[in-house]
Amino acid sequence: DEFRQDDRIDTADREELSKLIKEHWRQEVYSKEEEALLQRVRLKFEGSLEEGKWKRLKSPDVFVSMESTYEEGGSSAAIGRAVAVVDAAIADCVALEYARMTRERMKSHHDFGGL
Repeated sequence: DEFRQDDRIDTADREELSKLIKEHWRQEVYSKEEEALLQRVRLKFEGSLEEGKWKRLKSPDVFVSMESTYEEGGSSAAIGRAVAVVDAAIADCVALEYARMTRERMKSHHDFGGL
C-alpha cells in the first residue's frame, strides 16, 4: 500500500543516521562546562569504580548482567551498571534507539489513544 511505508522510511532514516554517526563521531566537541562536569564526576567516583568493588545484582533479563557499588566515604548513593553483548555497531544501536523515539513511538502513542 502506498501509504504504509513506515518500515521502509524508518529503515532508510536509521541507515542514514548510522552512517552520519560513523563518519562524524570523532568530531564531537564538548564545551568547557561539559568537560568540567565530566571531570568532576570522574573525581567524585574515582575509587568507587575500581573492579572488585562491584556487587552482582539479579537482572530481570538473562542477556544483561547488572552490578552496583557505593560511593566511597559512607554515602548511600549507589552506582549501577548493566552490560549486554550486542552483535551490532554502536552507531547502528544509537540510530535504532533514536528512531524508536520518533515514528515508532508516535504510532504506538496514537494507537494507545493519544492525540
